[in-house]
Amino acid sequence: MSEWKRKTSSSSATSVGRIQTWARGQINRAAGYIRQVSRDFAASFDEEEENAGRVRERREIVQASDGHFFERLTVGDDVDLSAILPSRYIEANNAELLIDTKKPIKNSITSSKQLTERFGQFSLRPPSKDVEQQKKHMNDLYLETVYTILHRIGKKESSVSVGSVGGVSGEEQLLQYAKSAFQIDEKTHKALVEKALSEKPPILLLNVLLLEARDLIAKDIDGFSDPFVMLGVIPSSSKGGEDEQHEATNATGGSQDSPEEEQNNNSSTGKPPQHRRVLQRLSGSFRRKAFPGASRREKLEAAFEQTGDGIPARIIKASSVQRKTLNPKWNEKFQFVVGDCTDRFHLDIWDHDDENRSVLDVVSSLNQVQGLKGLGRYFKEVTQSARASSGGGGCAGGDGLVDDFLGSLTFSLGEIPSTGVEQWFNLEKRSEKSEVSGQIKLKMWLSTREEHRLSSTEEQRNDDFIFLDDDADGLVDVQQHKDLLRQFALYEIGRKGDPVCAFRGQLPDLALLILHQHAIQSDLTELHQMMCQWLAYIQMIGMGISFELIYETFSRLVGKWKPMELDKDEEYVLADSLLQFSEFCRSAILRHRLRIRVRSGSRRRSPSPKRSELESFGEMLKCYKLVRESPVFAHLVPYQTHFRTEMRELLEKSANLHFNAILLNIEEINKIENNSKNKENNAINRLYLLIHSLNTTLERSSKFEDIFKQEMSEILNYADIGYCTFDLLLYEHIISELMSEGCSDLRAITQLCHHEENSNNIEDEQQILLPILLVHLALNEFSGYRNILMTGTTGHFQYRMEQLDWSAHFDRAIQRWLEFAQVHAFSRLDLSLNLDCQSPIILINNDIRQTVSAMDACHILEQLLFIWERLRVENMQLRASLTIRLVNKFI
Repeated sequence: MSEWKRKTSSSSATSVGRIQTWARGQINRAAGYIRQVSRDFAASFDEEEENAGRVRERREIVQASDGHFFERLTVGDDVDLSAILPSRYIEANNAELLIDTKKPIKNSITSSKQLTERFGQFSLRPPSKDVEQQKKHMNDLYLETVYTILHRIGKKESSVSVGSVGGVSGEEQLLQYAKSAFQIDEKTHKALVEKALSEKPPILLLNVLLLEARDLIAKDIDGFSDPFVMLGVIPSSSKGGEDEQHEATNATGGSQDSPEEEQNNNSSTGKPPQHRRVLQRLSGSFRRKAFPGASRREKLEAAFEQTGDGIPARIIKASSVQRKTLNPKWNEKFQFVVGDCTDRFHLDIWDHDDENRSVLDVVSSLNQVQGLKGLGRYFKEVTQSARASSGGGGCAGGDGLVDDFLGSLTFSLGEIPSTGVEQWFNLEKRSEKSEVSGQIKLKMWLSTREEHRLSSTEEQRNDDFIFLDDDADGLVDVQQHKDLLRQFALYEIGRKGDPVCAFRGQLPDLALLILHQHAIQSDLTELHQMMCQWLAYIQMIGMGISFELIYETFSRLVGKWKPMELDKDEEYVLADSLLQFSEFCRSAILRHRLRIRVRSGSRRRSPSPKRSELESFGEMLKCYKLVRESPVFAHLVPYQTHFRTEMRELLEKSANLHFNAILLNIEEINKIENNSKNKENNAINRLYLLIHSLNTTLERSSKFEDIFKQEMSEILNYADIGYCTFDLLLYEHIISELMSEGCSDLRAITQLCHHEENSNNIEDEQQILLPILLVHLALNEFSGYRNILMTGTTGHFQYRMEQLDWSAHFDRAIQRWLEFAQVHAFSRLDLSLNLDCQSPIILINNDIRQTVSAMDACHILEQLLFIWERLRVENMQLRASLTIRLVNKFI
């Protein structure tokens, strides 16, 4: 029996399928013919312009006779959603209320607020200043700029060849450009220039990065050496020509004292010969005579003191010892105060002996010197330590020297270009008898340090020599460089008159030279300069700066990034900027549907798109992805949430925000227009507006989908996340409405589909059926986006809306509507024919006489077929029956 039922059911399904296929073919052929005829009517209508008004009035009378029964289902796509779809008028504070805060996005960044409070001047939105504060800040920055120009450092012929900076001559051009960039009046300009000239020149610093050496001489029996380096600055001599050259030769290659000379020197100074040898070893290459001129001595007193034997000594520093190697690598940085650009840098390389007290043991303590006072005490320590280590049995002659000479180098500071120098230098001999080979690699550059910070308003200053705290000084330099770069960028943008987004970071030669001089005088590395560019440009986001420029800037910063190159506070500043930029991007992603308007398909009327907004959003996504996945972010901001997880949560929150905003707008409209007598109808209308708004949002999502595919296709599926979120939220909303106890819930709507056909009030039934069918059509369109937007989804996913089975209700509503459609179609035709008889309007197209009633007939059939194509009858037998009725009655 069961087998017979199964075969019968299968046979019935096959028959229904064949009937459905036949009917569909008939409908498609009829639809094609009717649409062609309608187009011909439209063409003839356009040609008969004198009858256009009359024809329009006639057709409107016919369509209004049944309350626009057909048109209400076909013009639903043109419903004005401008008051429903969320837009940029929603402020951030109000938008936050639409987000469920019970489950906030996971975020391990908790210190952003504290960092921003401490380093507010570096934030995306710096603290606002009043007019006087802003004026003082700009004057201070301009004073610093003038001071930088007046005290340019570096080899003159190279200082103007930075990047594309060429052909710049003199300070006047630089000062005039700075004046124009800051928009300073002539009176203020002269006053600040005079103030800069009255300030003490900055302290000149030599920075030496001792990198490595190669091919050194082997001094130990095992064929290796234990090299270390002594290095310092030799003051320039007042003597010139041959005398200075002679002194330089003695300093680097002078022979040891003879026994007679040594005895005389020892007797005059009261020092034993052993001590004399060690002191000679320490300062032999740095030995210079005292300058006879009092003025010259006064200039050097702040930098060095005279030792007991009359040798002026600059701070001498020593490197670490590299064991058993002929190719040592140090990578150690040293800094020296320079009295004048004519001074010379000198270094000696020695082989260290662990078994004896060596020069290194004493000189190493000099690395702890913070100032220049008390330097004589350290040389006294050298003397005492040498005497104690030598005792009374020092070795005679050169055999008493426990460190073996490996080579030396002397380099004039005046030859260092403003960009610095990094190269291999050949090692020099002390004398003709010295055995030296190999090279040493150094990186040297000049910088400055001010004794006090410049101020455009401060009058009294403390002229004492001050070593500023490195961290505080560094942050001030970073802030000044950032503000200076930002000021030049704003000036160039305003001067050219282009949109801010068109700026790509190009600055003129004069601006680049000023920035370069400020960077080297402030000892800002390339990483510091990239950091300043990053900080400056992200502060211009609110002005519309291009995210493409920000992307390129951060890419260069990543290329220069080296852990531990920035100090603690500088890392805090950079970390805070990354946090703030991340929060900005997160907020933009969260509200991208609210803030960016895009054009929908041709059937929808929506605001014109702003392509620049879409492009800017795509560039922002690209930049945010670079920041979040960069080693800089990983080092400075330990983040627990994976970027993929964070982006998925953001997009889910964004869809949630958009959904709640639509509901909020619908409720506001409902309060204003709450004059309807049928509250059930109001409920179904609100549901239709909600689904229709979601469909419009999903259609517009294709624009964002292209952007997310381009930038983040490997980590998420934008359409999948958006649709699944809307699917869940819509399901929960409908279930909530069905379970509500109010009289305007949706439970009564499902019952209205099963009224008896002999209902006493047919008009009320039609008024209810139309919104139900609108919901049915909107739900069909909503489910259709699964295939349109989610082509990459594999496998079957149980969507929540599939659990909401309203098919029986909708099938009944479609059946009743089709019955009403038959009645209204023939009523329209009767009215149109009667109007033709009363006042005929004849249209001629290709010698064919046509009436308005023919146009009405085609319009009815076109509307009917268009609606039928979009309806979905789930019951197969009912679908076949209704299809046959449609063909028999209308086609």
